[in-house]
Amino acid sequence: MTLDEAIRHADEVAEKQDKAAKEWHENQVRKCELLPFAEMNYTHENECKKCAEEHRQLAEWLKDYKWLKEQEPCDKPQQEIIRCKDCKHWTNNIGNSELRDNYCNEETHGFYYQCSEDDYCSFAERKTDDLNLIELAERSE
Repeated sequence: MTLDEAIRHADEVAEKQDKAAKEWHENQVRKCELLPFAEMNYTHENECKKCAEEHRQLAEWLKDYKWLKEQEPCDKPQQEIIRCKDCKHWTNNIGNSELRDNYCNEETHGFYYQCSEDDYCSFAERKTDDLNLIELAERSE
């Protein structure tokens, strides 16, 4: 199924459900003469309306997605994401009892900002010294 077919399908289902809700309501109005109003159950009508609403929303999302896909790719270079565990500001207290576990020492955060090793931020700088490169190589194996 293509994106256009999916959009058409969602629109069609929404229309069918709106029509089903309207027809059901008209049938209930005809029954009004036979049943007291309190005994009438509008659950089916409400379910049809809800289904139609959900399919209209789906069609809108698919149209938005299609529009995004048709846009030109961005020329801006993407910034590399550096996880805290690979950042020179992050410490996990290896061999230094004065440093606390899982903290960022970057001044912009304020010293000792607690973070997990898989977090990241815009202030990250990749580790560069030999010891840190060895740690990175071991992790990637």
